Order: sequence, then structure tokens, then C-alpha cells
Amino acid sequence: MIIVAIQVLAISIERTIQESKKFEEANIQLKAANQMLFESIEHIKELYQSVNILTNQGNKDGILKLSFEHIKRITKTNVVFYYDIENSGIMISPENNYLLKLINEHILKGMNNFLQSKTSLEVNILDSKFLIMHVGGNYNTYGLLGVEVNDNTESTIYINNAYQLQFISELISNAFERLTFEEVNEKLSVTEEQNRIANDIHDGVLQKLFSIS
Repeated sequence: MIIVAIQVLAISIERTIQESKKFEEANIQLKAANQMLFESIEHIKELYQSVNILTNQGNKDGILKLSFEHIKRITKTNVVFYYDIENSGIMISPENNYLLKLINEHILKGMNNFLQSKTSLEVNILDSKFLIMHVGGNYNTYGLLGVEVNDNTESTIYINNAYQLQFISELISNAFERLTFEEVNEKLSVTEEQNRIANDIHDGVLQKLFSIS
């Protein structure tokens, strides 16, 4: 009985130690995630302000370049890229490596899934894992934004990165839509001015013809 009790006690102690280790690991991961969350909020606020300023006097390339810098700081990723659907599927990224070619092939194969999904999708290429998110508004599809992730699917950091990628994709979509609306408004303003000048010339010619007659 004493031996059995000792064995049961030893098993109980071992389980307690294992559970304690799990709690410690979870606590460490939670602290890291919280720290990352606070940093991400500051970076996202900075990105939001910068994009708003750049939208008024910039272009899509400028917005993407600015976004890449912030995305790397927010998600702690090693690789970030943008697949430009509007521009014949050109891959835009600060990096230029073999992985981008493989990512391009995966995107072409699963294009419909990426465009229809409202959340980020995971793609595994070689030993790397990527999250890819659709960038587009209600009426336009602009491209796909992706980042490399190093954590497992159930980790808090992975989940945070997925939410961050979705938010940044929506922010870029809104910025692109504003640029599109501004371009349309500018074209309409030019057309209205052209019509006004044409009407003035037309009225002037009619007056001269009337005077001559």
C-alpha cells in the first residue's frame, strides 16, 4: 500500500510539474503577446496617421512602401510582400529571393480562394509559413498582402498577427479607394472645365456669327 501510495504521489507530482511548466510557458507567451500588442497599437496608430497624410499627396507605391516598413515592425516578420492584381500580378516586396517566386506560383493556383476569403489564409512553402490576406473594397480588388509567420497556429502571437494583417489590409484598401475616388473626381473636374471652355468658345462664336450676319 505504501509503495502504491508513493507511486501515485510521484505520478501526481510529475503531472503537477508538467502542468506548472505549461502554465509558465503560457504566461511567458502571454507576456510577450501583450508587449507585442502594445507595440503594435502604437505602430498601427503611426501607420494610420502616415497613410492618411500620404493618401492626400501620394500614390499606391508610396503607401505600400510605407506599409511594408510598419508591417515588419508590427508583426516582427522577416518577409512581407504584395501581389498587385491590378498591375498584371506583379510581386512587390523589399526582399528579392527565391521564395517570392514560389509564393507567386501558390497565389496563381489558389487565386479564387484568396479573393473569396474574408480572413487570412495560410500557405506553407518549403520550411516557411505565410499568411495572405485579400486587399480590396466593395467594388474593387487591388491585390494580396502577405507576411511570413514563425509561430504555431494556436499561439497568441500567431492569432495577433492574423488580426493585424487583416486590419492593415483594410487600411490599405481604404487608402487605395480614396486615391481612386480622388482620381475620378480630378478627371470629372477636368471634364467639367473642358466643357465650360467649350461652351464659352461656342457662345462666343455664335455671337460673332450673329454680329456678322
